[in-house]
Amino acid sequence: MNDRNYELIEDILEFYRQYYRDEIGELAGAFPKDQQSLYVDAADVYRYDPDLLDDWVAGYESVTRSAEQALAEFDIPIDVDLSDATVRLTDRRDYLDAKTVAGLSNDDIGDLVAVSGQMSRVTDKSPRVRKVVWDCSRCGSPTEFMTTRTEVPEPNSCNGCDTQGPFTLNEKQSEWTDQRKIKLEEPSGERAKARGESVPVYVEDDLVDYGPGETTLPEYAGKSATVIGTVNVDQSQLSGRNGSPETDLWVDATALVFDADDEADVDIDAHREAFEEHAAAADAIDRVAESLAPSLQAGPDDDLYTVRRAVAAWLFNAYRMDPEDAGSKRGDIHMGIIGDPGTGKSTLMSYVNDVLPNSEY
Repeated sequence: MNDRNYELIEDILEFYRQYYRDEIGELAGAFPKDQQSLYVDAADVYRYDPDLLDDWVAGYESVTRSAEQALAEFDIPIDVDLSDATVRLTDRRDYLDAKTVAGLSNDDIGDLVAVSGQMSRVTDKSPRVRKVVWDCSRCGSPTEFMTTRTEVPEPNSCNGCDTQGPFTLNEKQSEWTDQRKIKLEEPSGERAKARGESVPVYVEDDLVDYGPGETTLPEYAGKSATVIGTVNVDQSQLSGRNGSPETDLWVDATALVFDADDEADVDIDAHREAFEEHAAAADAIDRVAESLAPSLQAGPDDDLYTVRRAVAAWLFNAYRMDPEDAGSKRGDIHMGIIGDPGTGKSTLMSYVNDVLPNSEY
């Protein structure tokens, strides 16, 4: 360890003592089953030392390694080894300059950024191999490689018997992690075009189930969020027989900050009189149906006329019913729209996606 790293670790240890003693104690009590990460807010780092925050953002990986080393060395009253715990820099109080999805550019490649948008899609968890181990089928000697998100290296020859294999994947010795993919896109009000721009975001380890309180990440699909993470490029697109100088960006997330609940931002009482007026109208269903994608024209004889009313029913669902001796009947409505190209299906669903909380399209 060089002098600079030693000084940095000592500096972070002092920061922990002043700002995160209680949080580290909570982590130690829950590690590793219920909690694996210490979340450090950029606002606290800034108050302790603005230069430390600047250094952390500019050299995220190296400073984070020092922060995790300091966490492992932190004096806690219980016998818990935190050397495998993760430190995540987050930004709940907007101390980092947030970018929009459309604002990401080649200048951000390799940098830590805070990018804000709408999480329009959150995939299921899937395993990703982080370190792959190949066993030689002739002599059994293992060969290890660290993987990237776009490449799983394979050995050209065996280190044990100097043959060219064949090789088999040792699943047990390889290191795996959970991951999810998020589609982060421009909010509807900020789009320069109908579909808007989007960027893939990958979350791994305990971040795949992250959520305030008892909630988890999938419950926030459709919500607005700020992603703190590093911007990377698909290097596999740059090489090989079909290599091209053009490639794609993605963000490897290190922390997520969810915006205040969009539904909570709506002042219901301010609109209550209008709601009640519409609800009491004899043509209430028609009013709701015709407000959906009003740019689409449809008369009573058109399929779209019926589809609009079906979508209106789907938006509101129905009450759950428990009639005597008839079992329970859910009020959920499930609907599929099937039709020829150019009949307005995508326009209608895109409009509904923009107005419906927690929707995915």
